[in-house]
This record gives sequence, C-alpha cells and structure tokens, in this order.
Amino acid sequence: MEFYDQDFLQQLAPLIVVERPELIPGDALKQLSLNFEKSSISKSYWDNSIIKNRLLSTKYIIEYVSNEEEQYKLISIHKNRNQSEHSINSPFNLKSDLFPNGILSRKWFDKYLKDLPFAFITISKLPDNPEEDLELSSRLLSLKNKYHQNNIKFITILVSNSVDPEEDDDRVNKLRQLTNLPKLSGILHLHNSPKTLQRDSEILVASLLSNLKNAATDFYSGIEYKIKQRNKKYYSCPSTKDIETSIELTPDFLETRNMIKQAMIHQLTYPHNLESSIKLLELSYEHIILLLRDIAGTLYSSNEVFQHDIELFKQIRNLIDILAFHIVRGYLSIEEPTLALRKHQAHITNVLDIISYDRNLKSNNNWLSIQYQWIAELMSLVPKSLMFNVHSKTFRKKAKNMKLIEFYGGIKFLDQFRFDVFTNPGFLYLKAAGLLSSNTSKFKSQLSFLEYVDDVSVIAKRKIELLKHSKEAFKYIETDSKSNNGDENQNEYHNFTNYINWLVAEEYMNLGNEQYNMENAIRFYQDILVENASESNVPALGSWFKFSSLIYQKLLNCFFVIGDTKGVLSTVISLSLVSKSPKYVIATPIPLLNAFKEDNLQLDLEDRKFNFFDLDVLLVDEGSKNNETFVYDNITTQLVFNPKVNLEVLRSLIQDDISSILLKINSVEVLHSISLNDVILYNAKGMNGPKILQNKIEFNKKSNNMEGKVGLEFDSQNPIVIQYSQRADRAGMYLVQSIKLTPSIEIVSKGRTITLNKTERLVFDEIENTRSLYSHHKNFYSIPHSSESVHGLNDLLTSSIRLSNTLSHCIKISPLKPDVSVTMSANNLNSIILGEKIILPFSINYTSPKQHKFECESIFLSLKVSIVSNRKDADLGDLMTFRNNWESLKDDEVLNLKELVDQEGGSKSQKLFLSIHCSPQNRIKIQQNSYRVVIDLKTIVHYSGIEDTKNDDAYENDQMSIYDTASYTFPIINEPFESKFVISPRYRSGNGISDMPNPFVLLESPTSQEQNHSMPIATRFWMGKLELADNFSTYDREKNEKLKIILCSFQIKSKNPGLIIDLVEEAQKKKEYVINQYFTTRSKHGMTHRNVSLVVTALVKWCRENNQDTVNEFESEDWEIVLPLSDPRVLMDLERDGDAEDRVKLKYVLENPTPRIFTFSTQMVENAEDEEVSWKFDDERNETPLKQAPFAVLPFTRHAMNFYSQYSCPELSPEKIRVVRLPQFRVLDVDYKISLPSLSVNEQVLIENNTLYWHKNI
Repeated sequence: MEFYDQDFLQQLAPLIVVERPELIPGDALKQLSLNFEKSSISKSYWDNSIIKNRLLSTKYIIEYVSNEEEQYKLISIHKNRNQSEHSINSPFNLKSDLFPNGILSRKWFDKYLKDLPFAFITISKLPDNPEEDLELSSRLLSLKNKYHQNNIKFITILVSNSVDPEEDDDRVNKLRQLTNLPKLSGILHLHNSPKTLQRDSEILVASLLSNLKNAATDFYSGIEYKIKQRNKKYYSCPSTKDIETSIELTPDFLETRNMIKQAMIHQLTYPHNLESSIKLLELSYEHIILLLRDIAGTLYSSNEVFQHDIELFKQIRNLIDILAFHIVRGYLSIEEPTLALRKHQAHITNVLDIISYDRNLKSNNNWLSIQYQWIAELMSLVPKSLMFNVHSKTFRKKAKNMKLIEFYGGIKFLDQFRFDVFTNPGFLYLKAAGLLSSNTSKFKSQLSFLEYVDDVSVIAKRKIELLKHSKEAFKYIETDSKSNNGDENQNEYHNFTNYINWLVAEEYMNLGNEQYNMENAIRFYQDILVENASESNVPALGSWFKFSSLIYQKLLNCFFVIGDTKGVLSTVISLSLVSKSPKYVIATPIPLLNAFKEDNLQLDLEDRKFNFFDLDVLLVDEGSKNNETFVYDNITTQLVFNPKVNLEVLRSLIQDDISSILLKINSVEVLHSISLNDVILYNAKGMNGPKILQNKIEFNKKSNNMEGKVGLEFDSQNPIVIQYSQRADRAGMYLVQSIKLTPSIEIVSKGRTITLNKTERLVFDEIENTRSLYSHHKNFYSIPHSSESVHGLNDLLTSSIRLSNTLSHCIKISPLKPDVSVTMSANNLNSIILGEKIILPFSINYTSPKQHKFECESIFLSLKVSIVSNRKDADLGDLMTFRNNWESLKDDEVLNLKELVDQEGGSKSQKLFLSIHCSPQNRIKIQQNSYRVVIDLKTIVHYSGIEDTKNDDAYENDQMSIYDTASYTFPIINEPFESKFVISPRYRSGNGISDMPNPFVLLESPTSQEQNHSMPIATRFWMGKLELADNFSTYDREKNEKLKIILCSFQIKSKNPGLIIDLVEEAQKKKEYVINQYFTTRSKHGMTHRNVSLVVTALVKWCRENNQDTVNEFESEDWEIVLPLSDPRVLMDLERDGDAEDRVKLKYVLENPTPRIFTFSTQMVENAEDEEVSWKFDDERNETPLKQAPFAVLPFTRHAMNFYSQYSCPELSPEKIRVVRLPQFRVLDVDYKISLPSLSVNEQVLIENNTLYWHKNI
C-alpha cells in the first residue's frame, strides 16, 4: 500500500483532536494518552471494529496537538472562510490543485482526517488555588462557545493533584454549573492518585468515548446533508482560457465529486456498518470509470497531449484505485470475502479494458502487481476466520446455484466474467512478484500510471520483498493449520515456502556476485534444506535427490565465489550423500586440496545436520518359536550399517588427482538397558573373513562393557552387518538406548591427506531416530554355506522376524511361566439354570520347573465369569447378573497359589460357588435368545521390581503377568419352569361363613350403630391355579433328570387400594407341577367395584432331584388379571347323586352382590339334536321348573336352583364315559336383555367353547 498516500486508504472513523499540554503533573497525561490510543485507529488500513455485527468498542481517529490555537486556525480555514469564495479544495478555486476539472485530492481527505474534528478535547490542570476557578471557568466557557459555533463538541478533562478528592469534586461540579458543560461529555474530572490512576483513567476514557457516538453521528450527518444539497446549488466557474486542456468540463465531474464525498462522509457517519456506504461507493466507482473512459478516449485520439490532461488522467486513475480499495474493504467488513475478491478482480478488468491500447506495456504489469500487492496486504490484516469462511459450508450453501470450481488456494468462477480469485494472500504476493518487470521498452507512454523503472536491481529488490511477504503469509497459515488440525495438514503449504525460498535465492543470484547477494542466496538455499530436513534422514528432501543435488550445486557455486572453503567442503560431502550417481551432478569439479596448506589436515564436521550412515537395529531371540522370549534366553543384537556417502560422486566433485577415498567407522558404542552389557566395537583394519556379515566376535569383558574388534571399512555402497548375543538374566523390556558412531572420510592425493571426522549419536528415545525402526517385520541375516559367494546384502540368507511391539530396537523378556493346570470334577453338570446356585469342584495342580527355580512375589488364580449370546446383535447390558466366589473367600477375591509354589509343586481342591440371576421383567427380553456362561480361569503372577544395574533408579516397578489357565462353557437354561396362572370363581357357604350378608337381617348384638344401618359388604371366593412345565427335563431327555418343587407361595395385590384380598389357607399342591391358592376379595369401605385389576406373583422353591441339598428360588413374572366384583353371576356345581354312576345333582346359584333388584328368567335345555348324551330331569325332588318365569333376585342374595338328573348314552354305558357334556342352563336378565353364562366352581367341570364338560377322572 506504500504506492498510495496513506490518507486515501485510512480506515474512516470520526475525528477527535486532543490537546496534550506538557504541564500536567505526574503520570496522568501518559495514562490518558495510553487509553486514548487503545481506541484510536489513526494510520490504520484495517481494524476489526469495522466488522458488522461485532460487539466491539467504538474506535475513532484520534490526533494530538500541543496548542489549541493552531488547531483552531485549521478549523477556521474550512469554517470561517468568505461564503462568496470557493473552498481551497474546490476545483472552482484558481488556487486549488484541482482547477478546473479535478475531482478530489488528498487535501479534502486531510480536512476530515486531521483538520476538522467533530470533538475537541483539552486536558487541563485544576488550579491548586480555588480562587482561580472563576478564571478557569471563563476560559472554558470561551472555548466552548468558540467550538460550539462551529458545531464541534468541546470537552475538557481536569486533572487534580490535591489530597482531598471530594473537595476537588465539589469544585468541578461548580465549574460545570458556571460553564453549563455536562458531566459525562463536557467537564470530566481525574484525580491524579498513584493507586487508582490507571483504573480511573481507563474508566474515564471509555465512558467519554462511549458518550460521544451520538455527537459524531449528528456532526457527520449534517455534513452529508449539505453535500446532498449542493446538487441544487449554482456554481460560478472562473475563466479557464489560460489552461491548456483538451478535456471538456461537464456536470459529470461535479456529480462524481459530490457522490464520492457523500460515500466517504457516510463511512464517517456509520463507521461500524458500511453496508449502505458500499452502495454509494460502487455508484461513485461506476461514474468515475465512465469519466476515465471518456478522458482516455479523448487523449488516445488527440495528436497532442497537454501536461494538464496527463496529470488529470493520473489523478483519476489514482482515485479509481482508492475507491476500489474502499469497496473491497467494505465487503470484507460485512463478511462477504468472496464478493470482495470478485470486486477486486472486476476493478482490474475495468481499468485494463479502458487502457487496452497499452495492454502489452510493462508499466501495466507493474500496476497489476500493485493491485495484487494491496489486496494481499489487506487480506493479511483481516481476521483469518473471516477469510477461511470462503471455503466454509455456509459459502457452499450460498453458492450452490453459482457456477464455480474451488481449487487449491482460490476459486474459479464460470460465469460470464470467468474470474479467478485467490483466497490465500501468499498466492497474491506471488502473483504480484511474478508481474513485476523493468520497463526497457523503447516506447514509453506519457499516460503510464507508474513511473518507469529501468534499473533491474530495483525491480529485483522489490520482487524479493514481495516474495518474503508471501513466505510469511504461507508460514502464518501453516502455523494456524497445525494449531487447529494437529499434524494432519502441517505440510499443506510447506512446498510453497520452499518454492519461495528458491525464487528469492535466484533473485539474489541474478543481482550479481557481490558477497552480500551470495550470502543471502546461501541463506535461502539452506532454508530449503532445513525446511525439508524433517522429512527424511538428512541432508534433505529424501527421494527428491535430483532437486537436492541441484540445490547443493547452487550452494557449491556460491561458497566457491565468496571463497568459503569449509562451506565448499561441507557442500561437496552433502552432494555425495544425496546424489545417487555422478550423472546427476552438473557442478564443475573444484581444486579442493589447493585450498589448504597442511599435508595432513583434520576437519571436524560435528556441526553438520547429516549422517554418513543409515543404521538399522534389531533385537531378536533366534530360538523363539512363538515370538515370545523368556528369562535365560540369548538375545541377539543385529546392527546394519548402510553407507549414505557415494564415494564415486565424491571423487567426481574433486578436481585433484585422488589416490584413494576411504570411508570407515572408527568405533561403535552401543548402550543397552537393564542387565545387558554395553558394547564397544573398534575398527580392525584388514580383518580376514567375510566382511558383509560378522557374527563371531571375541569380546573382552571390562567393567560393564564388552569390547571387540570388527571390520568397519567401506569401499563401496555395500552395508556391513554386525551380530552379537547376550543372555537375558531378568525380565523386562530390553532395548538399545543409543548408539554412538565415529565415522571418518580420508581423501589421499599426492601424499597429502584430508580427514573429515564426524560423531553421530542416535538416541532412540527421540522420535526422529525411531521412525526407521517402526515395522511389523525385520530381516535377520545369516551366512550361507558357501561364504565365498557373498558380495552384498542380497547374497545373505534372510529370515523374516515378526516384531511383537513394532519397534525393532526393543524386545520384551517375559518371566518364567508357571506350570499351573486346573481341572473340574463335576462331570454330571451339562447346563446351568438361571437363578440356580451351583457348586463346581476344581482340582488345581502346580509343577515346579526343573532347571531354574521359579520366583515371584505372589501368584493367584483369577476367575472371570462372562455371559455370551449365540446372536451377535444380542445386547445383554444389565439383564443378567451373577455372583461367584471361591469357597471361604469373598466375591471376586482371587485364589492364592503361593503355598503350592513355595512347596515346589503340589495340588489342592477348591469349590467355586456360582449363581446367575435375572429379574422376571428381564427374563421376558431374553426368551428369544440362547446364552452361555463362560468361566475363564487365569493365573496372575506378580514379580519383584527389576533394577537397572547401570542406573540408580528402578527400570520397572513390580511387574505383573497374566496367563490363560482353563476355560469352561455351559449353556444357560433361561428359566427352570414355563408357568401359567389361571383364576376361577369358587363358592362356599355354611360353617358360619357369610360371603353374602343379608341386608334385611339385623344382628342381635350389633357392635356399633353404623353396622346396623350400613349396606352389607359382599365377599367373593376365588381359586388361583399355577401350572408349571419343567424346562430342565425337556432340555436333556437322555439323562431323565427333572426338577422337584419344594414349596410355593403367592403374592396377590390389587391395584385398587379400596379392595381387600385375603389368602385362604396355604397353597395346595394338587399335582407334581400344579399348585392351587384360594383367596377372597371384598371392598374395604363398601364401595362398589365392578372390575378390579390384580397383580399375582408366584415364588417357587425348587431343587434338582439328584441334588436336594441346594434349594433355589424361581420368581414368576407378574400376571395382571381383571376380576368382576359387582356383576351378577351364575355359579354351577356338580355332585354325584348317591352311588349311581348315571345320576348327578346340578346346582346353580344366581348371585346378586349389588344393592339393586334384578329380574331373571331361566331355562334348562334337556337335549339338542346333535348331542350324544341325553339328560332326564324327571326326579320328583326337582322343585325348580325347567323353564322358569321371570323372578326377582333381591340385593345381596343368592338364589339357589338344584336339578337332580340322569344321563344316558346309547352307545356307551355310564361307567365307560370319561367326559360328559352337561346340559345348557340359560339365564336371561329380563331388564337388560343379557344372558349370563354358567361359571363352574368344580374342578371336574371345565368350560370349552362356552359349553360345560364334566371330566369324571380329574
């Protein structure tokens, strides 16, 4: 943005001028200034307070003056001029730089950004002498009147320094009365107390600025109103005959000028919501574009171009860019970044379309570069969250009807304009840098917007600055991506920063061979290598070895130009590390030895961040069969040294006559953990035997170290494999903690030697050194039978080792596994019934190892019981619960086996108590599935802490190992019985039982007056029948086992609290799996209950027939049954009539338990046409006619009807008939026309399809 005057691009906000005299005592002036600065956006292109709908504090442009009179002179120039004269900023003033057809200049912006504030604030000291207050009030009143007549708000801040703040407050209040200045926005008081100054000044400034918002709006609204009225005003224009111009002055110039002024003032009026200002800005932009098109057409068609017209053309071009900047910033402020970027691209298209004749001139490219530069700078100031919304889901929803393609870093719109907009400022800086070029064309247009720059170095330096800005923008976004997404997108912009480093370095190279340029080029080339060092095991760029080679060749040239011989040498080594073949090296060989005077030179490369070798480490137990290693096994350490230095490439880079180049490792120090000894290997020159694999090493034991000699000289790219073994004496995690190498390269030429020494240390606790060790498999090498054929790593025999922990430098050593076996002697148990208590006898045996003594802190047998389903989608949840414990132990308490271990072998018997429970409600949920109980037994061993013999601290705390010992599975029978419960009516009378008291009979000795006069309470007698089916006997019919019922009890509850239920006697077991329970129901308070719901639960105690010592309980589900208590009913009973087989007495009882009188008629149907059994009712004892006329049944009475009858069957004798169909007894309620069915109260009489059958053998 440095190509435009700052005042043009300043974020607009109301102007406040503050007078800061230096006579204010203490730190009051400093604190006030600091707080004013927090709310000032002076010299700011962007502040977040401009964003719409953000609850941010109000910001102003705050300027400072030391003398009030100087400021008032500036105000007077604009306010107190002669009304008959044009303003100095008017194009109609001869002295104006706009005369006669200019539009707006910087002076107009300065008027509202520096000269004409809406509020003037003075900071004054409250006099120490109260007698001077009157003089102060006069001065303040004079200033107030002076500024108020110019519609400017006047405020003063009085700073006091006395010891009595309350007295000062009184004085200030009196001054407010004298000057008529308000408390909040007229005269403010600040007491200069060191303890409260910071807080008080902050509160004072915040309160003052908040109260000035309305004054600012009124001030600038008035100015905007005057601008709108100027369209109706007549303007007198002086003569322009002395001005050489070919551009005609038209009303469009004045209209465009007023429109731009109105748009700018509107931003001052509403600085926190530019939505309405944007419309004015866009309208102004359209007008000035039309003016520019007319002016350009006039100038391009003229044979002679006047200097005045050239300046006017440049002025309008500049003003167009300013308006574009305000429009783009406006759209960003209302959180429309996509529209902002499209407006920026439209601005470029509009201007280039006007100056189309000049499209190929490089000056246009420079102008384009500036446009992309200022949009990039603006986007860098905008909150990143606002710009990231371009790629958000919200934008995609808005743009679902738009034709566009999102690409990396931008959006391509496929509408009629086909704009490409960049959403990343880094790309915009890159675009700006790429457009820069020097103006070397012979033809130079006088209408070029920018000055011509012929110096290539100036363009190159500016391009370097833009590229640096681009790099910073990419790094900023990369850092934010890391903080938001972790490492997921950390390399998203990584390659762009490398590309920018390359461009900057190339620009410095193009500037010449001066040392400053070369050093900067070296720095940026090296930045590429540093940025990529984390991607591979250095030097850099990993598989991009061609590009790496190119960078190092560039560095080699730079170091050679500036005479940095050590840098040359280091770069030569780096090239030999990254280049796979000399054909990829294009650098010219250098006379390396001539740069040094010594015959035997030793150079240290410790500061370099690359290694001469790739090192692969593997810890393995060769004898392990199941990939598990135990104490006292031999642990083999395999080290594979793979040279990274390409000696052939190194030789090609040195111009001297090289006798030999030798790469070797002088020593290797391997630091192990726990009880393994550290190993030091020394290079043995000219060692005999196979060189590729060396596994027969003679060690000398010294202290905790083992020292040996191996051949570690490399004459090619072939690796060397070293193997050695040690015995593991303790359990734990064994690992190689670090490896230290001391490699060197010897270059010999004509008796002179250069030795490059290096120390490489790999600490495997560091993440970057363990990446190569992560693997599922590693190769273990061995020598084939014919060792003469071994020339490389591929000639060795390999066996693939599967790693248990995916890290090859670690191996887990497990303690000795105890030999514990468990067997169960309950062979007759083939299933477990839900709710059953099971006793499982176990036999536990321990066998002591023969070669080594088994030692542990403790050893237990752990029990885990789990329930699994045959269906994968079955969700057990909390449906089933179980309890289990060893004999004489608590629940979940483990069984101690330490006694058996101390005895070095033996066995013991132990019982396990197990029961599985499920509530009746949950049993319903599990009926459709089958389950199994799994009893899993594990041996848990606690070993003592393992101490590292080379460290004071313990390597591990107490270690615990868990071993699978035994597992048993039993099917679960979901419930022992299938159950069904039925309630039937029953009838009782006599023996002092009065279920139906007569309301017409009074007691002889009543207990209370209430009992004599209250209605009777009817009682009904019922029988509940529980029928069970043995699920256990049907599960395994071959064993012929069944369950035995010991006891059964019922719980019958009513949902109506007004009903009393009494159980009559205990439950009676009629058959093996049939239990009856009698009970009565009656109203507690004599209320009528027609239908009442009962909830019945049965509790059955049972056992297995072969194990009657263990009694279990089965709780049935809750049966909900509705009983009629107030409806009339017909009860039917059957008795044999004497000893005759074919004679019976049928008794029918018509019961009315209500206080009403019912009328019934009855009829006994003797025979039906399809009946096999015939009935006769000709017995003289029958008093009730077979067809009875309507009769009344009184309240709370029973009407009994007895029929003595005889039945016969033509085909069978009465003795052979098992089931007899009874005659139909019809009862009709005459009033309600309802038939009442006959209800059996006899267990031999059953109802089937509304017909009564007599089962004689039940």
